[in-house]
Amino acid sequence: KIPLPTTYTSSICHGSVLKVYRLIATNGIRGSKIGIYNLTLMAQRGTLCADTTYLQMKLSTITGQFLSEDTLCTGESADFISNSFTSSNDVISYTAWSFNDTDLDTGSIITHAFDQVGDYEIKMIVASDNGCLDTVIKNLHVNTPPLADFSPTLICNSQNVQFTNQSSAHANSFFWSFGTGNLSDSSIVESANFSYPSYGTFPVTLITQKGTACADTIIKTVNIHNVNADFTASDTICGNE
Repeated sequence: KIPLPTTYTSSICHGSVLKVYRLIATNGIRGSKIGIYNLTLMAQRGTLCADTTYLQMKLSTITGQFLSEDTLCTGESADFISNSFTSSNDVISYTAWSFNDTDLDTGSIITHAFDQVGDYEIKMIVASDNGCLDTVIKNLHVNTPPLADFSPTLICNSQNVQFTNQSSAHANSFFWSFGTGNLSDSSIVESANFSYPSYGTFPVTLITQKGTACADTIIKTVNIHNVNADFTASDTICGNE
């Protein structure tokens, strides 16, 4: 459970009910717009005993929201960034997070990683210096890192190779390097086709989830060679041979 801050203020938050008490009645006042309200209370109005008091009341609000990934891999760190805002130049004085894995934290930007596969509820509570609160909940899924794998198919008497992607089903981004030494000889499609400029041996690299903590790399060697039919035999043989 996220602990809430203790605040004392003469302001009220949007949606709250302000009750003004006097001896003979209680009146509920609900402000519908953000801003400053001037309240007047008159006792014994219309008589010589009349007395009046005034109160200026500020109606405020806070809107909680945050930026985050919706899918991560185990062990992958991610930033959770609050971009909450308030009305009337109020100050956000408190931001607390619950990651549904027993970890609690405070601050407007939090870095967190999950050790176990599963679905997590991310909860953020924000509070303003006037005591307004808001809660935001998002869901996040944590996967195991995908494994990279592929199978090359060589076309006979050709320098074309078809690379069939055999990576884990939940891999969704790919980077191929075809081992020619030329950085432009690469691809980001799922299964690739490449025509080699010459015969030889080439180390082909496939990276899944490149640039993330979920990345996995596999390298396989492809031999591109030309097949020439040839044989040797004597040009003369005897009939009984």
